[in-house]
Amino acid sequence: MVTFPGGTSIGDFSVEAHILSALWLNLIGHKFDACLSSCALASRVRRYRADKECKSIGDYHMEALGSFEPYFEPYRKWRDNGLNAMRDALKRDQPIIAMTLDISNFYHNIDPSFFVEQQFLEYLGVDLNPFELEFSELISMTLGKWSACCSEMLSKLGCSIDTTQHGGIPIGLSVVRVISNVLLAFLDRQVERYLSPIYYARYVDDLFLVIHDCGDIRSSTDLWDFITQQVSAFDRASCGNITLTLPKWGGKTRLTLQANKQKTFFLSGRSGIDMLDQIAAQIREVSSERRTMPLPEHIEKSHAARALATTNSADEADSLRRADGLTLRRLGWSVLLRAVNTLARDLQSQDWKTQRDDFYEFAHEHVIRADKVLEHIDHLPRLLSLAVSLSDWGAARRVYQRTIIAISELEQATEDAQMRINGIKANKVPPEVWEGTYRQVRHFFREALIRAYPISHTLPRARAFKGLLHDLELPADELERLATQACEADWARIPYREHLRTDAVRQPAAQPDEALLAACYQHEECLRQFLERTTNHNSSETQPRRIAQQKDSAANTIGSPSILPFLFPTRPYTPEEIALYLPNECVFAEAVSAAHTWANYTRALRGVWVRSALAKDLVSEADGGENGGGKKPPVSAGADDSNDRRPIVVKRSAPDRPVRLGLTSFEVTDKTWSQGAAGSPDLSPRRYSQLARIVNTAISTIPKPDYLLLPELSVPDRWINTIAGRLRANGISLIAGLDYEHHPPQQIDSSAVLVLTDDRLGYVSSIQIRQCKSVPAPKEEDILYTSHGRTWTTETGGKKVYLHNGLYFGILVCSELQNIRYREGFQGHIDCLITLSWNQDLESFSALVDAAALDVHAYMALVNNRRYGDSRLRRPAKRSFERDVCRIRGGLNDQLVVVEIDPTRLRQQQSRAKRWPRTTDFYKPAPEGFNISPARKCIPD
Repeated sequence: MVTFPGGTSIGDFSVEAHILSALWLNLIGHKFDACLSSCALASRVRRYRADKECKSIGDYHMEALGSFEPYFEPYRKWRDNGLNAMRDALKRDQPIIAMTLDISNFYHNIDPSFFVEQQFLEYLGVDLNPFELEFSELISMTLGKWSACCSEMLSKLGCSIDTTQHGGIPIGLSVVRVISNVLLAFLDRQVERYLSPIYYARYVDDLFLVIHDCGDIRSSTDLWDFITQQVSAFDRASCGNITLTLPKWGGKTRLTLQANKQKTFFLSGRSGIDMLDQIAAQIREVSSERRTMPLPEHIEKSHAARALATTNSADEADSLRRADGLTLRRLGWSVLLRAVNTLARDLQSQDWKTQRDDFYEFAHEHVIRADKVLEHIDHLPRLLSLAVSLSDWGAARRVYQRTIIAISELEQATEDAQMRINGIKANKVPPEVWEGTYRQVRHFFREALIRAYPISHTLPRARAFKGLLHDLELPADELERLATQACEADWARIPYREHLRTDAVRQPAAQPDEALLAACYQHEECLRQFLERTTNHNSSETQPRRIAQQKDSAANTIGSPSILPFLFPTRPYTPEEIALYLPNECVFAEAVSAAHTWANYTRALRGVWVRSALAKDLVSEADGGENGGGKKPPVSAGADDSNDRRPIVVKRSAPDRPVRLGLTSFEVTDKTWSQGAAGSPDLSPRRYSQLARIVNTAISTIPKPDYLLLPELSVPDRWINTIAGRLRANGISLIAGLDYEHHPPQQIDSSAVLVLTDDRLGYVSSIQIRQCKSVPAPKEEDILYTSHGRTWTTETGGKKVYLHNGLYFGILVCSELQNIRYREGFQGHIDCLITLSWNQDLESFSALVDAAALDVHAYMALVNNRRYGDSRLRRPAKRSFERDVCRIRGGLNDQLVVVEIDPTRLRQQQSRAKRWPRTTDFYKPAPEGFNISPARKCIPD
């Protein structure tokens, strides 16, 4: 039973209003944001990285996709940095006092006139020219009118509004996020100056304060007596509420820290550290699931699900751990939805229906109920969107109906209760409030249906589908029209780029005069170049297509396709996809040219900042300038006579330690092989869980590997983004064997996929490379042709040398290891040769690996199907018992072993003028005819 149901007024603005708000932010608002200190963590605009020399704040990043930084990382920083500061103080045996504070009804108590007051501008340090000031005054006047309308609405609903009260500022506009943040710059400066806290940070109106406990403070009353003495802006009332008194420029703004939302903790010694460890463990359990792959069979048993099922209220908290209960539940629901959406993208709908039905029941049990429904109302449309995308029409309609029923039950339970609107007491809840709630919820679900509806499918005949359309008052023809528009504007559940690659039947035609709009974009030429070069795909090429073949031909029937979905994308192509679709330009070209080309395309398609001195430091690594006097490596002999042996530079700051490989012994079944060969890849939940477990093991193991190696034919192409994305978020690169790829007419091939972390753009991203297997093994070729009628795609490209993490390495796929010309071509150019294998003849391959370690004179890493085993790392060590670093055979479970490679010592020995051995050598002498490449050559030992 809710004693005082609460309502909040939210602005519902036109598109034009949002454009004007964004324009103010681009022209003026970022100047206000620049005056905030680092303790203000939320609602900060995106900026270029600050200049390290002058230590200034970076310039506003107007080209970025979105004006503000994503919310999750600043919130995590706000929380975790506070806990870490508390722990550090306690470890130094310093007693501390920690406080979490919340400003009551923050947005609804702000007078919007303050930010154009000259006194405030001078206090903040913002200098506006006449145009900027006039524009800001118009924005302030508009917000003031909204505030007056809100006050009038509150009066009609029975709220007691006097002359000192107003409607506040509307939640939802970008301008509001900035001015509400800068209003509290006064509070930030007061606290940091007069309290000298151990830690202070603010996430919008949520404050986290940690101060030293001098021993004289024994209660919350004593604490606030101390604070109000130090910070004159605070005033404590007899009821315990704290008022923040602003200078004259604050106008009618009245800010109060309510007593019942103030949490104070006196901590010291080991007991304080133990409590912090419990908090951190609970948060880590839930948030860590964002970084791992979901397991279909464990959705309801996950830490996120357990956090969601917790019933403790945050307002009943008597400890810091319980105070964060509401946050954990919301985080749990968000993590759970993210996991289920990942499964929906990766698995086939019919393969996990049982687990999905259980999840729907879990949601009805713990979320869609009267006491929780409004707490999660913003996420419930995502649940309906999930059901719609999977054609679970019965579940989708039930989600909507149960939401309405839960709100109705809440309405009945609070029928005689007095309500609060924007924190102001009103009369009994008037009917129009509930009518507005139902109307808004219907609008949210209607929009979710439009965005999730699969436009490539025929109109469903299910009764539940028709019932859902009736409930949402949406005709079927209107649904199809709006769903198509949403998709082609990149507003649908599935990104437009994915829709175009998989199930689109056409591209939208160019609209009249759209060229005039496109001409305003300074990177238009580069954007059009990328689209053109990835559309005109040569049928003989085996690299992935950006647009499927049937969509290519369909586009030709409507004239030029529209550029608008790429000019205003909501989910643009990633740097990884850009390089994947144009590998010859962005990966395999000369290192400096490839880096700049990749950066230019990335900027044109994503609007992200690219480091100006992008490839300045690549020359030495690519051409041997650092260690080889600036000379380019010679062209090697053998299989790649026509192929320059300069390495493919994928630069990431090399770790200050040996490179770590995650060797796996991973099973791939004959059934999985047969399905891949037949063109129906194994996408079963069993295989997904198997891969998820090995990936999650790599993420959680200590020490963590820099690379996860998986054997030949171990990963389907459909799951690469999920697997590589989780690994990339944890700083791990992926090298794996992909399932068979089929090409017309009746051709087939397989590849090694490399997804390597990359920081050449100035931030952590990744680059994806596909390296085709040259020819199949004899028995493999026999079965593919006789059983499946498939012939191998001709692959004429040579084998590349890659430079990443300071490691030079090459990749071979199984039977390619037998090609002596490949091994000869790698000699002297690599530190490690990685082989992805599916091999039964262990004795022959063992001899090959042993010999290759000596004649290539490099580390030999091989990962094989667990059914046969013998995944291993071999090095050309002088003493025989040190040659096998690791060797894995047998077992009923997939295994991961982390091993280290230190290429520096190997290069130092290989860089000597003579091969003469020394008693202190760790490695065998290099073989006769061995020449180390200038790029690898260093000062000899």
